[in-house]
Amino acid sequence: MIMDKAKVFYTNLRTKPGMSLLKKLRNLVKAAGIENINSTVIPEITFSQGYVTIYPTRIYTSEELLQYADKALYHVKENGRNDYLILEEEE
Repeated sequence: MIMDKAKVFYTNLRTKPGMSLLKKLRNLVKAAGIENINSTVIPEITFSQGYVTIYPTRIYTSEELLQYADKALYHVKENGRNDYLILEEEE
């Protein structure tokens, strides 16, 4: 099975444990050195992550949240991959 994206909802992402988790996930995938046989771009599987932080100032639909997270994810992919970006709530 090939997985291109996964969606995870995580609370308190900007805390020290949250940030540590993002780095740990990225480093675990990188250390595994899994060959990316279906890619002509990168020889090993990478772990690009896009997140959005929100505040309880209004109600967001799940589609809006995923759209913001995708925006962050594609920014990472366009700028070297194997990293993460957390976007702040958009007004």
